[in-house]
Amino acid sequence: MGIFSVLAVLVLLVAGLWWWAGTDGSLATGLRWADSYAPHLTKSLTVQNPSGSLRKGGHVDRVIWQQDGLTVDARDVELSWQPWALTSGTLKLDSLRAASVLVDDQQPKAVNPAPPESLRLPVRVVLDAFAIAQLNITGATVFSASGIAGNYSFDAQQHALELMRAKVASGNYSGRASLAADKPFALNAALAGTVSAALPDSQKPLPLSFKATALGPLADLQMRATLQVNGDANKTLATQPKASITAHITPWAVQPVPKADAVFQNLDAAALWPAAPQTLLTGSASVAPITSSMTSGSASVAAWALQLQAVNRTPGPWDKNRLPIASLTTSAEWRDGAVLVKSLNARLGGGELVASGQSAGTQTWAFQAALKNVNPQALHSQLAALPLEGQAKGSWNAVLAGGTLALSTLQLKTSEAQLNGTLVFAPASRGGKADLNLTAPGLVAKVQ
Repeated sequence: MGIFSVLAVLVLLVAGLWWWAGTDGSLATGLRWADSYAPHLTKSLTVQNPSGSLRKGGHVDRVIWQQDGLTVDARDVELSWQPWALTSGTLKLDSLRAASVLVDDQQPKAVNPAPPESLRLPVRVVLDAFAIAQLNITGATVFSASGIAGNYSFDAQQHALELMRAKVASGNYSGRASLAADKPFALNAALAGTVSAALPDSQKPLPLSFKATALGPLADLQMRATLQVNGDANKTLATQPKASITAHITPWAVQPVPKADAVFQNLDAAALWPAAPQTLLTGSASVAPITSSMTSGSASVAAWALQLQAVNRTPGPWDKNRLPIASLTTSAEWRDGAVLVKSLNARLGGGELVASGQSAGTQTWAFQAALKNVNPQALHSQLAALPLEGQAKGSWNAVLAGGTLALSTLQLKTSEAQLNGTLVFAPASRGGKADLNLTAPGLVAKVQ
C-alpha cells in the first residue's frame, strides 16, 4: 500500500471518528471507554445517564466526585465545549451549567497546613459561562447560594474569575478576582452587592450596599469590607445599619488573623449569612498583637488580645432562628496557639452568664461558668420556663465521640428544686453518663 493510500485511510478514519463524535450517544460511549481503559482517572468519578455527543457536549443527570473526604454532587449538568481547541493546548468550554451542586467537606483538618507549591493547570482554560442554580456546602463550613453565574479563565500565568451574580441570604452580589499561579500567589479581589435588611420598627426592608476587597500575596492578605445604607435611602434614620472591618489575614500562620478591627451597628447577621440567626447587633470587635510578649529563653512567644462588646436588640430562642444573647462582653488572649478567655459576661434569658476558660490546642476547652436567674425557655422554646441559678465546671472535647461535654461540677437550682452532680454528654451520639442528685418538694432522687 502506497503512502497516499495510507494517508487516505488515515483521513477517512479521522473523518469517521469526527463524525461519530458528533452523534448522539458518543458521550456515553466515550465515558464507558474511559472507565474501561483508564480506571485510575475515573475511580473517583460517578456519572449517571449521560446523553449527547463528545464533539458538542451534552447532559448528565448526576455527577459525583469523591476524594479524601471531599464529595461534590452535581445534578442536571449541561456542558457545551470545543474539543478541537485542545490541539492548541486550550480547554475551551462554551458553557457549564448545573441545577444543583452539593459540596460535603469531611476532610480531616490538617495539623500543620502549608501553602501550595503551585496553582498551575496542565492546559489553558476558557469557560465562557458557568451557572449553578443552587449551591450548598456542608461539613466544616455551612453555606448556601443561588442564581450563581459568571465566567473563568486560566492563561498559564493567572486565574481570572468574574462573578456576574449570586444570591446569598437577602443579598445579591457580583465581583472579580485574579490570582497568580506561582508564588507568592498575588490576589486582587473585589466583591460588591446589595442587601435587604429588615428593621424591627419598619415593615419595609432597608437597602444596604456591601463592598469588600482583598489584596496582596495569598499568605499575607489585607482585607477591607463595608456595609452601609444604599444611597440616600432612609437618610433621616438615626440608627442606620452599618458595619466596617479591616483585617490582616495570614491563612497558614499560627494566628490566621493577627490584626482586625470591626465596628457594627444594627447588624442582622441572617441578612449576610444564611446559617446565622436573626440579630440586631451593635458593638465592636478587635484582634491586636500584645506588645509585651512573653519571652522563654531567647525565643519570643507571640500573643494577641481579643476583645468583643456587642448588644443585640432582638434576642430570642435559638430554635426560632434568633440569638438568645442580649449583650456580650469578652476579653481573651491568643498565646502560643491556645486561647485564654479571661472574662465573658453575657445577658441572656433574662439573666446573666459569667464564665472564663482556656483551650488546650484547638479541640479541647476547659471552662467554669455561673448562671444567675436564666430562663431556659428564652434560650430554646421547648425548655421549661424555670429560672436557673448555679455553677458549672468542666470541659469540651470536639474530637471525642464527635464532641463531648464533661461537667465535673454541676450545681443548678430553681425556686423549688436543686440538681447537683457530674455529667458527661455527647450530643452527636446522644449518649453519655450521669451521677446526679435531685431534690424537690416531696422528692429526693438519684440518677446514675
